Amino acid sequence: MAYGHRPMYPEYKLRKLSHRNLYFLENGKVYDSDGALIERLDDADGLLKFVRDFRASLFTGTLVQSFTSQFLPGLLHLGQRILCNKKGKPLGARLRCGRETRWISTCENWHEVAEPGVIERMWEHYEHMGVGFAPTPGSLGNKFMLKVYEREGLKRHSSLSIAAETFIHEHAVGGLAYTPGMGHYNQIQYMDMCAAYLRWFRKQPDGAAVRIPDGNVTGLATYLCRCTIVVHSDLALGPFPVKGIRNHKPKVFYPTLPGVYEDVYLSKERVEECRRVGCDVSVHEGFGWRNFTSDNEACARELFRLRQEAPSKHVQEKTKVTALAPIGRHGMRREHQYLVDQEHSEPTDECVLNDYGEPLNYYIHSESDNKSAYMTHWWWYTVDQCNLAVYFFALPYAQQGRLVAIDFDSIFVLEGSDKHKYVKKYSREAAACQAGDWQWLDLHNVNILGDRTFESDEMTRKPGQVKSAVV
Repeated sequence: MAYGHRPMYPEYKLRKLSHRNLYFLENGKVYDSDGALIERLDDADGLLKFVRDFRASLFTGTLVQSFTSQFLPGLLHLGQRILCNKKGKPLGARLRCGRETRWISTCENWHEVAEPGVIERMWEHYEHMGVGFAPTPGSLGNKFMLKVYEREGLKRHSSLSIAAETFIHEHAVGGLAYTPGMGHYNQIQYMDMCAAYLRWFRKQPDGAAVRIPDGNVTGLATYLCRCTIVVHSDLALGPFPVKGIRNHKPKVFYPTLPGVYEDVYLSKERVEECRRVGCDVSVHEGFGWRNFTSDNEACARELFRLRQEAPSKHVQEKTKVTALAPIGRHGMRREHQYLVDQEHSEPTDECVLNDYGEPLNYYIHSESDNKSAYMTHWWWYTVDQCNLAVYFFALPYAQQGRLVAIDFDSIFVLEGSDKHKYVKKYSREAAACQAGDWQWLDLHNVNILGDRTFESDEMTRKPGQVKSAVV
């Protein structure tokens, strides 16, 4: 497809709901939700025959280990699509069966326990969402959004030019993480924003992105531009992010000290806040939008309702992930990786290595998806406005000397007398909270170990690990 024509979102209406018979696959054996053995599979041909004849999609613990040795070579030889990460780890399998598609999805995608009982739990979640089967939270959430767009008769929206999309990917920052108070605390007040990203997904930049070559942003609803910022005096809390390096790794800083900060990329709203606290801001080149749309408000509202009305705790957790995943999906890059065997590989494909650095008989093939409407600016603006909302909430605590840490959509503060303004987290009253409302919880015996990393008696958060909480 030529880059001069960009796809519109949504690209299509929700198709006829796809229903699949779900089974659990482990070590070549297929089980139903009760744990009864349904089939023994010997090779890729047997696997394809089973999913075709039983109209089945499978869940499995992982696509490494036994699946890799038993089925992967045969599936690659047959030209089936095995999705992988940049290091060649299989993430999912999209199997063609005539005109239909079958999926092998991992329990890892859903933070689920690898056991036959996962099938019953997944069915409960699919029935709660009401849009049929999908293999991942992102694809399920996207189907739900298509349903809402169709039901509400919402218009289609312009996706970005490649230049604007690349600009955002290169210069946008992720969630706000700031930790001035590492160490041990006997007690800390934990403040958490309810459904933060759903709250800030409701209003988005709309229309074709306008190139800004010279800093002239007159008449624009919002923008992302390179800026130069002069901070004249110490700030209680940094209102703007700066990309840097710490310990040889990329790191985002929120400066509070006086100085001149070059090549800072800010939204219009952040520029306004920097000027409000006394900073000088010069706006340079970037991209902007003339209008906003609130079309996503219906999606956000419905997803939040489904989360609140979930029939069980595990469905509530899955609904939460399903609501967030399509927002993150808009921020994905267009390059996707698949595994191929040598017969289907190209000279630029990279050979997969095992844990010992030895080459395996399959390769990582990358493709660029230029036909899908990735609304990268919606992802960026959601994260940016959520960050700014957390900044505004945390600023008084920083001015009082009570701020300990910020973690994307929550903050840690030294205990005070202001808890009566908010609802206690996990309480009966918390069930009535709306997206964007703040809740509190007292944490005891707390160790703040670093950005987004802490331990306490009530809950523990460590990036890369499943969240735990005791209430």
